[in-house]
Amino acid sequence: ELRGGRMTEILLDFDPNLSVFKSLDSGYVLEPTIRVVSIMSMSPEQDLRVQTALKDYANIVVKEADLIFQGKVNTLQYALGNNAHGKPMIYTDLSLQVDDLLRGQVDKTLPFEFRTIGGVYQDKTLEVKGMPDFSSDETFIVFLKKQGESYSLVRGEMGKISISGTRPTVTEKSKWNGLNPVVKYSINPNISYLSASNVEQSAKSSSLQWFSFGKANFAYSQSGTGDETSPRDVNTVNCSNVALSSGNAEIFFSENFDSDCTGNSCVFLWKCGNTIVQSDMQLNSVATRWTLLAPTDSSETNLQSELLHDFGHIAGIEHCKIGDTTSICSARLGGFWEDFKQTDAMYRFPSFKEKIAANDIQAIQIL
Repeated sequence: ELRGGRMTEILLDFDPNLSVFKSLDSGYVLEPTIRVVSIMSMSPEQDLRVQTALKDYANIVVKEADLIFQGKVNTLQYALGNNAHGKPMIYTDLSLQVDDLLRGQVDKTLPFEFRTIGGVYQDKTLEVKGMPDFSSDETFIVFLKKQGESYSLVRGEMGKISISGTRPTVTEKSKWNGLNPVVKYSINPNISYLSASNVEQSAKSSSLQWFSFGKANFAYSQSGTGDETSPRDVNTVNCSNVALSSGNAEIFFSENFDSDCTGNSCVFLWKCGNTIVQSDMQLNSVATRWTLLAPTDSSETNLQSELLHDFGHIAGIEHCKIGDTTSICSARLGGFWEDFKQTDAMYRFPSFKEKIAANDIQAIQIL
């Protein structure tokens, strides 16, 4: 649908295997076979918002998306459902209104049904850092990739860019139980191209920074290795005796596609009220290649930097999501946190950090 006054991108595919022929009299003959792969049409305002929000990742996210549209939430409800591993998790079922189709084919007269991880069920809350959340009073652009018969968000929280709207302001920090909580974590270090000892050392170095440099009444303690390969389910959460619970976290790599975690990593925070009772960290080897060195391009991520960032999330530190507007960002931080800078470990974009910075220290001390 080509419209005037729009930023229009037409992607063409040239296949040399279908275009170069050899004939006996003329040698090789070029007869180009070109097909239209996709068409994207954004208004200048939409394009500016996407470029501003996603920065260096804008072209990457746009390129990977099969379906892009601007819309809003018609209805939103929480439900239990099994994840890719057959475990019951809390999901948000969304019925989206498609207001402006920017790429792909979908019937705009019908609601677009979509399920995303996280939500509230009875007395339990699941928040997933690294994936976007949705609210009814919000207009946004979503970037979706076709996976079989369904769609998944492109690159986790990068797959949703807010245009306008509000969200309820956070009025209380999420914290672990106790005045001086110690969260015990175990890690499954199994990944095909890194040694287990290097993975464990990266986790140990990253977790220790929040206590030693943060000078906070909060600490991590490694409790050995584990065998988890997926996040724990809703049945492992017990809200009946939160005051007696001891904090624990599981860390693992995923090497198969999982629609519940499409970014580089995800932190699953299970809460009873505002008390965090357990957490899982999923390191997504489908989305990125982990390295122990400085990344050479956008396809690589330094493992220790990602662990450093995610240990901050497990502690309870919040940052603005990549697609937040200024007002949504402010409501999400609730006056407890400052928006993190590029020099901080808790900066919203993947970045190479070897240690926490001043804003990170202030954030952990607030907890």
